[in-house]
Amino acid sequence: MLKFAKRLSGSRTMGSELQDRFRGCMLGGLAGDCLGARFEGAYWGKVVDRDAVARLVSEMTNPEAKSAAGRSKALVVRRYTDDTSMAFTLARSLLENDGYRERYLAKSFANDYKREPGRGYGGSVIVVFMKLFEDSCRDCYKPAHDQFDGSGSYGNGAAMRVAPVALFCDDEQELERVAMEQAMLTHANPDGVCGAVLQATAVHHCLHADRGKPFDVAACLQRLRDAVERFPRQPAGAAAGSRTASTTATASPITCGGSDSLATFLTQHSDYRATVDKYLKKLDTLSVLLANPHTNQQEVMVELGNGIAASEAVFAAIFSALRTLRMLNEPAQPSAEQPADQKPVPEGAAGKEGKPSAGEFSAMTETIVHAISLGGDTDTIACMAGGIVGAYCGAGGISPSWKPVLESYATAVSLADKLCARRHKLHPQP
Repeated sequence: MLKFAKRLSGSRTMGSELQDRFRGCMLGGLAGDCLGARFEGAYWGKVVDRDAVARLVSEMTNPEAKSAAGRSKALVVRRYTDDTSMAFTLARSLLENDGYRERYLAKSFANDYKREPGRGYGGSVIVVFMKLFEDSCRDCYKPAHDQFDGSGSYGNGAAMRVAPVALFCDDEQELERVAMEQAMLTHANPDGVCGAVLQATAVHHCLHADRGKPFDVAACLQRLRDAVERFPRQPAGAAAGSRTASTTATASPITCGGSDSLATFLTQHSDYRATVDKYLKKLDTLSVLLANPHTNQQEVMVELGNGIAASEAVFAAIFSALRTLRMLNEPAQPSAEQPADQKPVPEGAAGKEGKPSAGEFSAMTETIVHAISLGGDTDTIACMAGGIVGAYCGAGGISPSWKPVLESYATAVSLADKLCARRHKLHPQP
């Protein structure tokens, strides 16, 4: 089993180690988004040849890469998409308001879209933004609620941006509540909201996992299951009977009054029970797939999906991330996807100057390559998977050669540092 260069005691990370993991999360999401965007839309309903993905990722990030004709290839800065744009906006909003403020965040999302509409925003969220600009809009949740005949969007857009919530919220209850509320600004369907809660929980769990011990995949899966079983998390002091309150799926959630009403709105949605059952079933499937080292991309795509639905993209991302973290615990062994003499290693945990030894490669690279190879919504799947693994492995998992090709690398680091500084201020550590 590979060991990290630094060993920590206890379940909490401390000092510069925590800062490294905050940076790893933000940079992992940025890297997955920028690199995955190159493949988005070209492989709907099918997987991508893994070797081809690895080769292209290398060409995109390696200053010594050669073209097929043997010519040197100039590096191109890879632009981020709406995934990162909205994650940056969410991080800034949390910092500037010292917490979640729905109206401020909603208008910030809309203003950022207006300033840079070419980031690949989906059509349905653009409609939400346009309605938020209307003077008559007094309820910032209503535009999302009204979509699709009142059923709301089940897409992955709320999950793709949610990582800053996991960095901002130390308390589990607050984490699930804020993940839910920020999701409902653009996605009012239980599927889209539950996906955001699950992704936030995965990042939060990995951020605080003890790197002095082998990563416990089973414990992570159990925490994800717990989050789904209590979804949506009721705010402190909520009435015990609020899950069966009289609010209907046709009522505007915010006008009913705060977090309790938002949660109640979700439980009264016609898709609520089916969503919870689907997520629990997929967690079972995820566990089975992770237990088999020979699981291949085709099986993952068929069983979990790779599309724009939160219940597909989020599970594909979590599989890609936990697969890598599981492999860190194990001796190298053959699989259907890579030879027996290779396994991922946190960059900086082996070899000199943070470089993996022969036959090894970084956990972040492995995660992003695998996530992209699943096809479908590649930028979002790789973005979410990168954020999860980055929260565990830290910024050392980002190859130095990636820095000049990832747009706004410095912005991701700056936001991570500000979020970490806030955490240190609230919880001083020796």
